[in-house]
Amino acid sequence: MRALLTILVLICPASAEIVDRIVATVGNIVITESELVEHLRIAAFLNQEEVRQTPEERKKALERLVEQALIRHEIEISRYSAPDAASIEKILENVKARFKSEEAYLEALAKSQINDEQLRQAISWQITLLRFIEYRFRPGIQVSDEDIQSYYDKRFLPEWSKSKKEPPPPLPEVRDRIARILTAQREDEALDQWLEQARKQTRIRIHEEALP
Repeated sequence: MRALLTILVLICPASAEIVDRIVATVGNIVITESELVEHLRIAAFLNQEEVRQTPEERKKALERLVEQALIRHEIEISRYSAPDAASIEKILENVKARFKSEEAYLEALAKSQINDEQLRQAISWQITLLRFIEYRFRPGIQVSDEDIQSYYDKRFLPEWSKSKKEPPPPLPEVRDRIARILTAQREDEALDQWLEQARKQTRIRIHEEALP
């Protein structure tokens, strides 16, 4: 994804100008057709799926981009630092490990109609997003012993019994794992609440005519 959402102007060989269609505005941030399509292509590549551009998929993707625009605005005014190259490269290597070779990786990129730089930018954004969630919401989250015990009894043990034949591990062995799960859930809840408030405070316009 791009660091800033801008209108892209494409110059064709005949020197005529084609203005990228606007699909939504979030405050003073513009989301364009090309950004929507790129988002769908990158998501399909990472999920190792075919690119789907049905009206339903396009609307879901646009909803994600609207949320990202709200977060980008907050990140910009809060001056979060961009991830370093090493952090991006580490995740990129994990993505490449799914493929048999560098050539297979590049072929998959080409099939999804994206390039290595676009993928790197998408990874950079994902790292930035995760850091924003962690720094903004995690300090206010508390997970008690009672919360962990309740999750162990009501979720962990029933799910274990459905999928495993051996006895479940005792609570002390999975306490940290459960604490991380509960923390992540509460971060998601806090983010959803923040997004709801941000929506109320931001003028958002969806161009329905651009979403066939």
